[in-house]
Amino acid sequence: MKRILIIIFIGLVIRILLMLFIIHPDIRGHNLAAYLISQKGEVFSFYDYIGKLPRNNHWAEMYHDGLFIYPPLAYLTLAAPMGIFGSLYPWPAFLTLVNETGLLKLDPAWPWLMFLLKLPLLIIEIAGFIWLYKKINSQKRALFTVLWSFNIVILFSAYMMGQFDLVIGILIAISAVLSTQKPSFLSAVLLGIAAGFKPFPLFLLPFLGTNAGQKIKYVMIGLFTYGLIIAPYMGSAGFRHFALVATQSDKLTYAKILLSGSQYLSLFWVGFAILLWLNYQKFKLFPVWGWFVSVLLLFYSVTHWHPQWFTWVSVLLVWTVVHKKTARFPIAMLMISFFAILMLFEPSLNFGMFNINFDLFTWINLRFPGDELVSMIRAGFLATSLITILSLKEA
Repeated sequence: MKRILIIIFIGLVIRILLMLFIIHPDIRGHNLAAYLISQKGEVFSFYDYIGKLPRNNHWAEMYHDGLFIYPPLAYLTLAAPMGIFGSLYPWPAFLTLVNETGLLKLDPAWPWLMFLLKLPLLIIEIAGFIWLYKKINSQKRALFTVLWSFNIVILFSAYMMGQFDLVIGILIAISAVLSTQKPSFLSAVLLGIAAGFKPFPLFLLPFLGTNAGQKIKYVMIGLFTYGLIIAPYMGSAGFRHFALVATQSDKLTYAKILLSGSQYLSLFWVGFAILLWLNYQKFKLFPVWGWFVSVLLLFYSVTHWHPQWFTWVSVLLVWTVVHKKTARFPIAMLMISFFAILMLFEPSLNFGMFNINFDLFTWINLRFPGDELVSMIRAGFLATSLITILSLKEA
């Protein structure tokens, strides 16, 4: 137990240091919405706020009308603590963040501001870790703790970028674990709640339930939960136009095989349909969390995903490593591929976070075609994903 506590302490210190001293521009939009909700009372109208500003207003010029593109929970989750503990926030530093980010580090309160803006994610992560930790066999808890504490995906997305994808990953993992013994009503509800941050978890709903009747029931439960979350915002033109349908949904059909000038086979939908049939006919082929991992790895294998999206599966990958020895090496290769892809993204997602003016992609591109290299890495990722999925097969 002492070793586990030491590991947790080190992981916590790393998180706090990243929270305090790393700034990524994406943190502005999410927390600007939280600010409008908690400090301006725009609980149901924040999606339309910027669009209604005079066109010469600084925010209207700096941002765009479709700044808020995610479902409501992405912003309400951050707005709640901002409203409750508003007196603790250094508001001049916050306004500098959203108005002129480059000047923020001139304000001595900026580390405290970064800590407060990312703190809700830390609290949610701790709660999720404790819940999942209790579900782990005592002999495997040390490994689980190490893998969780030093999970580079979580450290990057939550505490460097300040993104809320960690919440989605935790909800998906808890949903899957709840259904380990039998399909759970609460599993479907949790996936519906996760969709209240980003809609993709809705794709996991059909993988709950052992027969058609159960599957339909759990799909309806998840959709109903998601519907309750978005219902208060259906009257908002901004929500309907920018957030109701995910702006990156076209990524699902970008990888395709042309059948004619206008018709094609989407690799994602073909793979998704195959997994659905397998799940329907051979439900016990994988544990429920194995089906979830399979769908998520399919998504990452055939789409140009943003690095923070990999957080959705990262918690389940930790769970998988703990429970499936055969999957450990393939998952290690997936993590290496993730890191390589991350380092070859735009500098603001890697070296730029540490104020290092270096673009690895450009440097490589002068010596070897950069896009060809990334394509090779993604091909390896797809192949490794297939091997990982096969290793999840139940004995």
